[in-house]
Amino acid sequence: MTKHTTAFTVAALSLALAAGLAQAASLAPQQPRITDEAIYGDHSTYQATQDRIQALNDAGRPVRDYALSKAQCWLDVSFHEYTRNDRSGFPRWSLLAIGVPFQVTLRIR
Repeated sequence: MTKHTTAFTVAALSLALAAGLAQAASLAPQQPRITDEAIYGDHSTYQATQDRIQALNDAGRPVRDYALSKAQCWLDVSFHEYTRNDRSGFPRWSLLAIGVPFQVTLRIR
């Protein structure tokens, strides 16, 4: 593979994964969240988002990359508050905050 082909492949993978971040990042609403199925679904959402961030890193995006670090930070704070049983909308809002800015930053590069 040439350097140009590799860069294109990484960029295409990054865009595809970022698009998936926005679609997958949604938690169960507040009240119905208190079932085993909803909690399992929420944890699956967190894991899928973490897997996408990891895939970007594995594809060559360094940890020091601003967009990647910001997405990881929002994911961490969302999961932290979720596991602390935060009853506000903050865990959901912070998870959704990953999507749009992360996609925009990836398209710029």
